[in-house]
Amino acid sequence: MDFLIELKIVVAIGLKKGRGDKMSKFENFLDEKGRVKSWPSKHLLKIEVVKYIADKFEEGKEYSEKEVNDIIDKWHTYGDYFMIRRGMIDYKLLSRKRDGSKYWKEK
Repeated sequence: MDFLIELKIVVAIGLKKGRGDKMSKFENFLDEKGRVKSWPSKHLLKIEVVKYIADKFEEGKEYSEKEVNDIIDKWHTYGDYFMIRRGMIDYKLLSRKRDGSKYWKEK
């Protein structure tokens, strides 16, 4: 299944369950500085994590892989920037060149 379609389905299901409940569960994954402190096991919360970190990127600005990793590292504490970066790419929240030399957030 296309990741964008899957994301839309998962978000729609999540909205039906009620955003307040989902947000309070998501907030359990943040430390006092607003950094993600662990990778959730539930799919909906994983999407919330990658959306949260994707919001830290400016639309239309190009980033090197190191800059992407640095931003992710700034907003999480458990040391696995790769998983978050891959999630942002998979869910079309961040785009990249095929060789990984440039990343950007679509407008």
